[in-house]
Amino acid sequence: MSHRHAMIPLPRRGLTALGLLLALSACGGGSGEIDHFVKDTTEASLCVLYNCTESDTVVVGDISPKYVVTQSSGGQVHVAARLGKTANLLTVVRPTKGDTLTASLGGQQSELRNIDKYRMDYAVDFADGSAQPSVVVNFVRAGEAHASSVTMPAPFRILSPTGPINLGRQSGFLWVRMDLAGDAPLSLQTALSCVRADGSSFKGDTAVPSSYDANANGGPAWRISTLDLDLALNNVGLGLGGSTPNKSPVQSCELDFNWLLSKPGKTAATLSKYSSIRAERSAGHHISYDARL
Repeated sequence: MSHRHAMIPLPRRGLTALGLLLALSACGGGSGEIDHFVKDTTEASLCVLYNCTESDTVVVGDISPKYVVTQSSGGQVHVAARLGKTANLLTVVRPTKGDTLTASLGGQQSELRNIDKYRMDYAVDFADGSAQPSVVVNFVRAGEAHASSVTMPAPFRILSPTGPINLGRQSGFLWVRMDLAGDAPLSLQTALSCVRADGSSFKGDTAVPSSYDANANGGPAWRISTLDLDLALNNVGLGLGGSTPNKSPVQSCELDFNWLLSKPGKTAATLSKYSSIRAERSAGHHISYDARL
């Protein structure tokens, strides 16, 4: 951690956050000390969850970065990175002791910057409006760059349906046509805001099953079953209820569909085999869903 302070013994029955701040003040800690304490407490909690590990304690062959590259419609390429350790899903490796992350695109090169307070997430942006830019991301130790690379997939568009979409549960299927081949590695995620039959509401997001039909009427299309969609929406609502789930069925929802195209790249052979680098593009549309129709 970046700050260290003497620990204040806590009563066995615990101490409220307000009481803890008052105790700090009584010990002579000003607002700066309190801010540092709050930061350290949050960092400590996160590090318990993510098993924070300093990179200088990990050999290069056990470093497993997760790199994601995206490109906005305005031509900005965004590189995001987080380091892990081998196959440990909940271990975050934090760069230290001169270990750095850099990226290059064409003639541009830059070091990734830490975008949170805890040295977990790193990112950098480049200006590039080309259709399929190629990016190299390096984990650098002792002057040696361990390079991973990926090329963006070509942009794609939703051809139909366009404009506002009203969808009823009894419609059976929603057909979506895109200028993509049927074997494209495409997935569908939706952000949702729903109202139940009892008048209660909830928000969330979920994956939605879809399948490609090369023989659909009107041409090849991705097919979404409205029954599968309804089940997915209701499952989100149930999951938000904790120990007392609200079983009232979904009545209507406003949905933002996000079709995600993901293309893997090539990771450095010197890094852990569990490393990954991928480039992502997305396209979306809005749907008004009504389970009564």
